Amino acid sequence: MLQVFLAAKRQLRVDIWKFTLFWTFTIFGVVFLAAGLWAWSVYFLKTRWAVLIPILYVVSGEFIALVSGTIVGMPSNPFLFSEAWNNLV
Repeated sequence: MLQVFLAAKRQLRVDIWKFTLFWTFTIFGVVFLAAGLWAWSVYFLKTRWAVLIPILYVVSGEFIALVSGTIVGMPSNPFLFSEAWNNLV
């Protein structure tokens, strides 16, 4: 019985991490794409490499989303899985 409970708790942690990572990727991707398109619209006549601006914005934004989404949705987050929090839920 204890193994079933631990497996369910482990799966809950993975689900929370996936959910957090998915929404972080989505929100950061949209924001960084908008910023990259804005920067591209400003510089597209000044340089021939301007087409790389939105790509670099989105790649850097997705890397930041990966790091921050993993930290926030980390399965061993002590604030989310502490005993005091579990008692409140």
